[in-house]
Amino acid sequence: MANLRPSPIQVALDQESFEYLNDTFPDLLLAIEQEVTAGMSPDQVKRMVYQHSGPDRLALAYRAQQAARHIARMQG
Repeated sequence: MANLRPSPIQVALDQESFEYLNDTFPDLLLAIEQEVTAGMSPDQVKRMVYQHSGPDRLALAYRAQQAARHIARMQG
């Protein structure tokens, strides 16, 4: 399957989540950056955050996934 280019809306939301986590949960963002650099996919990041933070933190898991996509895009 070809790697499709993300929409400008997705790119903006991913960057916004990156900035949100940087301001609100900087230690979590650092851990996400380390995991993405080590090869973890954004979907895996979302699952891990969800598993470790519980169902009441689903929004945080989605923000983590979006930030991970942003990080992966920036790493090229």
